[in-house]
Amino acid sequence: MRSSDKKRKTRQTGCFICGTAGFSARKFRGLTVDGQSYDIVFCKGCTLGRTDPFLDEDKLNAIYSSTYRENDSTRFFAPVEKLVRFLRAGRSRGIEKYSQKGRVLDIGCGRGDFLAMMAARGWDGYGLELDKRVESHSSPGVTLRYGGIGDVKFPDSYFSAVTLWHSFEHMREPEKAVTECRRVLKREGLLMVAVPNSSSIQ
Repeated sequence: MRSSDKKRKTRQTGCFICGTAGFSARKFRGLTVDGQSYDIVFCKGCTLGRTDPFLDEDKLNAIYSSTYRENDSTRFFAPVEKLVRFLRAGRSRGIEKYSQKGRVLDIGCGRGDFLAMMAARGWDGYGLELDKRVESHSSPGVTLRYGGIGDVKFPDSYFSAVTLWHSFEHMREPEKAVTECRRVLKREGLLMVAVPNSSSIQ
């Protein structure tokens, strides 16, 4: 067996980031989504957290579809929504600090609220979401499409920036996703990734 095949086989049974077999006893218990209970276990090697049981693609798509906000863009009480908008504006400024203005791709875009803000700042916004209803929310300057980064084929070197705001942790093949992001980014393009920190208060 070639070393690459052996590594791939290890990652199918263990951690899909570092390949370590087995997860620690440290857990978050009782995470419930759509009536199903999950634990979060942590890799003994790199400490990556993952759900147990691990969601297959059909189940993951079903959860996205059931939680997609089609008619109302708000999720929290008004003061919290105000804070979310403030943080979203900070993200916009952060991108412009490190990237030339152009096209931006938001993977896991929801209703496209972040992209609407970017469009208002002069960007061309593109978004991907795992719910077919997302396409009905496209607007001038914002193109929303159903699918993931491996499903929708954009041209090489097409985007000035690619963002993943708490969507990267849901991907079953993160290495392939990063490779595809690199392909669609311009040579000096910016990749911004935010993932949960299990040690934070939030």
